[in-house]
Formats: sequence, C-alpha cells, structure tokens
Amino acid sequence: MLCCGWMKSVKFDPVKLLDLLEATSREENDESREIYEDVSVKAARAIIAAASDEFQVFPSISSSSDHDKSGNHSSSPEIMKDLGMVTSDIILADLSPPEVREYKEKVLNWKRFNLGSICKEQVDQIDNDDFASKNNLSPSMILFARTLCDVITESTILATDKKSSLLSEIVPDVTVLGDAIEKHVNRLNEVLMNMEQIDDDDEEEETALMKAYEDEEDQEVFICLNLLKMSKVIDMNEEGSRRYFSNIIHRILCDPCTHADVIEGAVLALSESYDNEAAFLLAISEIMSNVIEIDMVDSDDVTTKNTGYRNPDVRKEQYLRGIEILSVALEKTSRKMSSNPILLNFASTILTAITDISLGPLVREAGVSCLGRFVILLDESTIIDTYKPILMEIAYGEEEKIEIRAQATLALCDLALLFQRMMAPITLGNVSDQEVSLTALLVEMMSQAKKSLAVVAAECAAKLHYTGKIHDARIVAMLLVMYFDKSFVESTNVNDGSAKDVGSPTRLLQLLTVFFPAYSISSEIGRETLKASVKPLLSIINRRVNTKVKGRKNMTWPIAKMIEYACETLDNGYEAVKENGTATNQSVPKEESSLLSAVIAICNFIIEEVDDISTSFLRAVCKILSKSYIDVESENMKSLNLLKQRLEETAMNVTDETAINYVEALIELLDEVGSDLDKDEDDVSETELMEEDAKNTGDDSREPPALRSRISNGDSIPTFASLGAKNDNNERRRSSRSSGGSHSGIPLFASIGASEANPSKLQSDPETGSSDASSSSYESSDDSDF
Repeated sequence: MLCCGWMKSVKFDPVKLLDLLEATSREENDESREIYEDVSVKAARAIIAAASDEFQVFPSISSSSDHDKSGNHSSSPEIMKDLGMVTSDIILADLSPPEVREYKEKVLNWKRFNLGSICKEQVDQIDNDDFASKNNLSPSMILFARTLCDVITESTILATDKKSSLLSEIVPDVTVLGDAIEKHVNRLNEVLMNMEQIDDDDEEEETALMKAYEDEEDQEVFICLNLLKMSKVIDMNEEGSRRYFSNIIHRILCDPCTHADVIEGAVLALSESYDNEAAFLLAISEIMSNVIEIDMVDSDDVTTKNTGYRNPDVRKEQYLRGIEILSVALEKTSRKMSSNPILLNFASTILTAITDISLGPLVREAGVSCLGRFVILLDESTIIDTYKPILMEIAYGEEEKIEIRAQATLALCDLALLFQRMMAPITLGNVSDQEVSLTALLVEMMSQAKKSLAVVAAECAAKLHYTGKIHDARIVAMLLVMYFDKSFVESTNVNDGSAKDVGSPTRLLQLLTVFFPAYSISSEIGRETLKASVKPLLSIINRRVNTKVKGRKNMTWPIAKMIEYACETLDNGYEAVKENGTATNQSVPKEESSLLSAVIAICNFIIEEVDDISTSFLRAVCKILSKSYIDVESENMKSLNLLKQRLEETAMNVTDETAINYVEALIELLDEVGSDLDKDEDDVSETELMEEDAKNTGDDSREPPALRSRISNGDSIPTFASLGAKNDNNERRRSSRSSGGSHSGIPLFASIGASEANPSKLQSDPETGSSDASSSSYESSDDSDF
C-alpha cells in the first residue's frame, strides 16, 4: 500500500509523501509531534528498504558464512529469499518495470538529497527577507535525508567502504553543518521575537499572523533538531573542523534566547564532538558558568534586599536553563567519571537549585530531577551518607509539590536498584524521631488519595519487587487493589501520548499485567509474598468499603476474582518453575495449594477483624469460603486440619446468621470427608500443629530466611485446649441449625478429578485489568462483588 499505492499517487517522490504525513504537525499538545515524526520515520525507512535490498537490516545475514571480514556479501538477495525474507522485488511486484525504475531513481537520488549543497545555499539565503520562499531544506527533505543516513549506517549488507562512500554524498562537511545549524537557530529566535512583538488592532489578522509564526516555529524547530542529529554520522576526526563545530554549539547553548526545544539536541550534538568524557564535562562546566551568572549586589539595595541578587526572574530562567543542560549532559556521562573533580563541582549548582527558596518550585523540581541523574554517577558511600537523607526528606515532605516528591521517589528507586543499602532505614529529624525506610515511604504514598503520586510509587514498588530488593505482602496487596481499581481502568487511554510517561495510569496497568505473572515465576520468595498478600488485600478493601465519602458512591470490588487471580498467578508460577526447574535451579516446595492457603487467610482475616467488618462485606467473604473447591487427596493433611480449626474459630466469632450458614456449610463438608482427617488429627502432636499454624499465620520461625525479615502477618496461634470449649459450642450451634445448614449430594471437598479440581485459566485484559472468571473455582455472585 505504501510503496505501490501512496508512492505512485505522488509520482514516487518520497518528499511529497512525507509532506502529506505532516511530520511537524501537532494537534493539541506537544506529544502529538513525536507521534507524527515517528510515523514519518517508519514510512521513510520502508520506502528506502523497498528501493534496494542493500538497505535491509538482517542480523542472521551478517553472521552467515557468505559474510567476509570486509563486510561484503555474496548473493545476498538469494540468501534473503532462502530465509523467507521480503525483498525489494516482492514489495514492488505490483509495479511495472518502468515504474520500478522510476521508484528507485527518485528514492535513491543522491544528488537531490545532498545536504552539503543544500546547506550551503541555506547559509547564503537565510539572511535574506525572501528566505521562506527559497527554503529548499524543508522538514520533509531533512527528515528523509537523515533517515537515509541512518539506514545506510545500520545496514548489515553494505560494506564499510561502501557506507562511507554513500554517506559522503549526503552528509555535509562539519563546518557547513555547523553554519547551517547556527543560521537556523538564529532564524528560530527571530520568529520567537516576532511573535512577542505582534500588536495588531485587527483580531482576525493578529490570529492569522500568530498562526503563521507558530507554523514557521514548528518547522524551524524540526529542521534544527534533525540537523543536530546529523552530528552522529559526520566525520569529526579533523581537529580544526571539530573545534569549529563545538564552538558553534557552545554559542547556541550560552545564548539565553535559544529556543528551549533545541537545548537537548544541542547538548547531545556537543557530546559527539568530543572523543572523551572529561573534555565533554569541561565544556559543560564552561557553558554552566556562562549560563548561570553570579551577579551579587550590595545588601543595601532595596530592590534586591531579600534575595541578594539582581533580577530574580532572570536568575530563575538562568537556573532552569543551566539545570536542563546539566541534566542532559549527565545522561551522557558514565559512572567511570565518579571521581572526576569537574563532575563533583556540579553538586553546588544542583543543591542551590533545590535549597534556594527564592528560585521557586519549578526550579526546585528540575533540581531534584537533575540530582537523581547526578547521584547515580557517584560512589555508594557518598550516596548513602550525603544524598540519601536529602532525597528521603524531599520524598517524605507533605508540604512539597507532588511533582517534586515524585522525582525524589524515582531517584530513590533508581539508586535502590543499584545499591541494597538504600533499603536500610534511617532517621530523619524533620520527618520523624523513628527510623523510616523506602518501603515505608512507598506504602505511605500508595495509600494516598493523590492518584498521580500513588501511581509513581506503585511503579517503583513493582520494579523493586521484581528485582528482589524488597518483598512486602502489604505492597503486593496494594498493587492488586490498584490493578482491579475501576477508577484506574476508566482513566486509561492507550492512545494518549502521555501513556508512556511515568505516572500514567495506562502505563501502570500495562506494567502490572506483566508484573504479577513474572513475579510469581521469578523466585520462591516472590510466590510466598504473593500468597501472603491475600489477607492484607481483604483488609485494604474492608477499609475502603467502610470509608464513606459524601456525595460519592462506594466502588464495587470483585473480591472473588481478585483472590482467584492471585491463586491462578501462583499456580502458573509453580507450573512454570516445574517445567524449567532444571534450568533455573529453583526448588518447588508446595505443601498446600494456593487456594487452600487463600481460604486459611480469609479465615484469619475474619477472626482478627470481625468487629470492623460490615455485615454485607462479611457475607461476601464468607460466601467465597462456601464456594471454594479443594481436592482433599492432593492436599497436606496438616493444612486441612488447620483449615478446619480456623473455620470452627471463625464460626465462633461470627454472629450474622447468613455468614454463619456459609461457614458451617464448609465445616460440615469437611466433617463428611471424615475418617482420614480425624485419623490424621490423632497422629499430629500439638507442637506440630502449632508449627503448621505459625507457618500460615505469620510466625517467621518456619519461613525462608529472606522472607522471614520481610513478611509478617502477626496471627495468633490457638491451641487444642483453647479450642475445646469453642468446638463444643460450635457443635451445639450446628446441631440447632442442621435443617438450614446441611448440604446433600457429593461433598464439595471430596476427591475430584483433575479436570474438575483445577480452576480454569484466567484471561486478563491488559487494558481493563479485569479477569474472566466465568468458569473459575469461585462461583462469583452479587455477594462476592463489593
């Protein structure tokens, strides 16, 4: 369609086709510009690849036997056909031979796309008043030429000398490219000045003039950025030309009038002009000294008495520009420069941006973001001793703006991925007299009503759990709640350009869709943490159900589906590890099924929080108990005894008749299994039962060492003696309700076949976070959705 249809309609002119795609267009926000450009680049790559098989990128060919040391290939099209790859002949099969020749001639017209000659003309014309009418370097032209250079560079078929030859026909000299960049940047600055000087009494004429300037601004920004990207493919081996180019970029960055959209591209182009990082950092240091001027005045100057500086607004702009330049430069710096004195000197500028109140919250936010990039380059001791307390105080500061706290949290997460000591608790005098930790910070943030901050904290928590830095059942439960939260699902939009940004609910739901299965497969402690999250999950939902917000209807929670999703994810994790156990060297201890563990957790939740559970929520939870199907023959008898014991204690604590009937129905079904359980119960000592009880209720004496320090539920451990009286009363209660509590037919807990025992695989919808439980092991009803 693209190569034979659309290209034919524009007479095989790739520039005209890109004009129709409007690479510089933007509808309502700046994110749309990136989308348009990305689509245009993909179209250009497809057009170029169809013109010649030499511009294909096939790693399998580069490693094949026909690839010699010089990078030459013999019979590459034949090899491509043998490998089932799409060749130029196949793509252009719908065109006639004359049309194919015209297509290739126009797409691979090296003379037309020679940026050297075009840029020379641009330098001569750009100062003229009729520059716009003679502008041959259009956005589509520069985009196609740059894409052509990228395709040539990435080709796995072209030999190295052939690549150099083709690039020399397109890429301008270093000096010509530098002049073209400077001229276009100056032209862009003139457009901005003209926009500021618009003052027309006619509103319609003023609107039309502003629209024309905005269009020209978009085009010039696009051309400048693509010219700056050309610095990656030009030859800077000649010292004089390299210095000439770097001086031009230096002037652009030091100019306070330079358009903000050009800054990042200019810093990246500057990094290409230096062959070592130390020289690059020195250049950035010189630029910073010019951008941020230290202009102190006498203290008796009334206009600057509070700040000590002249023109506070100008100073804010200088720090914003300086921090922006430094942030991009730090991303291009490696950790081997951690002891470089020039790098360490940047700390004073960053800390001033954070601590100087007169600079305002916008500069402070930029400073915190830059600090996150800066500290990641330093050694561990300096980070822990000096910068961890600063970031923790900012992240904990409730008076801080959400954006600032989010930036600090992201920085702490990045550092925690590198250094385990970041997870250790510390004392912050400004926050609390007690020790605080990153885990506690994430729990506090995820509990807040501020959704944007909670989303950032949730993404950080998911990363830290998957990498094994923390394993906390409360946090995993909170992630499950967010995954099934309808308010998050309703706020997602996959077509939104911001869906790729940290803090987007869409991005979080996509991440969690992958996180839970991956976390279950990753390690034994991950599966144990997921198993332990059922009880805190119910506690969180119970608190939300009991919290009444005036004028807002409480949300319905699919409790049964949430618990089932956790069980299914656990079972899939066990199965995956079993299949790959030899390769991963993971043991698969499974003393009880995930469903049995979840049922015991539900009982523990009811026993501990029965006084705070509403009647309707209690009925919904107890109904899940009555609808749970467990294969008794495949379960551990000790766990079944513990379940029976917990069910009887639950029945003693519950007073609602409907809920009691649900619980006692399950108890009677266990009684119907009968002899095997009773016989096994006689053989189990009280000590063994206490140990089994402790393992399922949070006593860390039986947990894996790593899990022992991270998971704690704190359940009580009743003994046979303490349950004696309760069991007698419970027996009397069951006999008084025998008419309403009995079930006939095959017991639900009886031994069942594999096809009946195993719940159906749950299909998760990545967009909504919902699950299909139509044939699940839980029979969902209105009582189970809350």
